[in-house]
Amino acid sequence: MTDEPFVNQNDVEGTASGVWSRMLAGNRRFAEGKLEHPNRSVEAREATIDTHEPDAAVTHSNKHRNMMKRLFVLLLFVLVANAASAQYTAVRVNTLGLATGTVNAGVDVAVSEKWSVEASAYWNPISTESLRTKVLGAVVGVRRWRFEPHVGFFWGVHSAVAQYRVGNRNKRYNGWTVGIGASAGYSWMLHRRWNFSLEGGLGLYYMNDTRWNPAPPPGDDVFLRHYRRIALAPAKLEASFSYMF
Repeated sequence: MTDEPFVNQNDVEGTASGVWSRMLAGNRRFAEGKLEHPNRSVEAREATIDTHEPDAAVTHSNKHRNMMKRLFVLLLFVLVANAASAQYTAVRVNTLGLATGTVNAGVDVAVSEKWSVEASAYWNPISTESLRTKVLGAVVGVRRWRFEPHVGFFWGVHSAVAQYRVGNRNKRYNGWTVGIGASAGYSWMLHRRWNFSLEGGLGLYYMNDTRWNPAPPPGDDVFLRHYRRIALAPAKLEASFSYMF
């Protein structure tokens, strides 16, 4: 019987099969006495040959994410189709997002006298050894305006999807989220084709991620922990400038 393949201990972002292979390789070294972390008994080593505790291999289905992608493609198609015949269309940039290093852009299309459909995309590429804020996300929603689209008070509902890789030197989080939310805001006309808007709200999100410490204390292993949860969080925090055409 050949040895289990060795996997670099620092490679903690691989597939589930890669994580399991690394665990079994560590168990084999443990049983054969080739220890990286000593002070273990022979009985304890032999007990780990064919199993591993805790179980840290992570697998999950992409079905929900694929459904969300199809939904967003459909909504974006409807948005583009309405933009061709809409009376007003606004393209906007969220300055709060830019302040955090997040590249973003959005479009708001008036579809009736008091309703508009909007979509936004967000991308943050920041990734260093001490700080990681990589996010790729999209938001699609509808707005109800008190007077007319792009002027005055409005409220709206939206759906969002995002993939994230965030953390610092001691904690890392890799995962994805989907959710829905509601928001309200106000838009001021600055010029015939320019306006400024403030918006804020709350959202309910399903989050699915993997966490670990990339720099454990000497003598400790790297443990992956998988979490699924529903969270209530701020949503649609925007201070944006828009150009209308």
